Amino acid sequence: MDTYEYSYYLFTNGNENEPKVIGARTLNLPEFLYDKYPNIRKDDYMANSSTYLFNMLYSSNQELLNAVIDRYNEVHPRSKLDKNNYNYIAMMGPGNKTKKYGLLKFKYSDKEKKEDKQKLIPFVFKSDVINICEQCKKAGIDIKAKDFNHPSNLLVKMFSSFWFISKNSKYKDFYNELERKYESLLKLKYMDVIEHATEQEKFYYIADPSMDTRSIEKLLNSGLISNKYKLDSVLYFNILSMVCHDIRLYTMANDQGYTYNPVTRKIGYDDVSANYQGLTAISSIQELRERNIENTNENTEGNSRN
Repeated sequence: MDTYEYSYYLFTNGNENEPKVIGARTLNLPEFLYDKYPNIRKDDYMANSSTYLFNMLYSSNQELLNAVIDRYNEVHPRSKLDKNNYNYIAMMGPGNKTKKYGLLKFKYSDKEKKEDKQKLIPFVFKSDVINICEQCKKAGIDIKAKDFNHPSNLLVKMFSSFWFISKNSKYKDFYNELERKYESLLKLKYMDVIEHATEQEKFYYIADPSMDTRSIEKLLNSGLISNKYKLDSVLYFNILSMVCHDIRLYTMANDQGYTYNPVTRKIGYDDVSANYQGLTAISSIQELRERNIENTNENTEGNSRN
């Protein structure tokens, strides 16, 4: 199984060089989630899906931060982490499992060279899940609880729904570029897999690049891909994170009357800064919109005083 060593980083404003690092696997999340998702059997939980399903329970960075601290204190009763000591949370993963994904490199200290390979993994919040389910419902596609536990099926359904809603939609250009981006990424993965596959594997899984690479759905359903990347694979979760991040960036740009291109990572004609990519990776739409309102109010008050 392609287990990903996700870690939560708990930060304090003004002291970002000394985060508290908590390995997601140390929180024993399957046990915690058992009562939250009754349609998923306890034995079905795996390391990657447990982390994502846990994150999906919460609507904001603050809610998730508090939940991680509560769970950590429950599992490690001697620790007694104080919520008041931390301002925000992020999730990281080792860079050797994020090659060719385009995730942000994360380095919090020049002295910590080993952190050069860490990558910032965008959160998937409750609002992201609601949005995915709503889009699929519009396309007549049913999302089940197990799709979030084994997200290869979820991605097939999700991209199918995006294709459906973009046909006669003002969002057509965005969804077309979104599809182009992830189809290209998956083709890279497919070509790497077929290059290293044996002739027996190619025969057994009926490998045919001309057929398997025709669409995102065919790539995800390819026998070779399914054999290489199992149900709980990093591949599917990283793509899910990145798609939700792209949709958040697009939503925020659209709120301000700008376009966002997920391929070039440009809002209008400007590159999206690393700081803004990081902020949108760890924040929900609700939080980002509230921040914008606060900034607007501050600017308005400043102008009125001048």
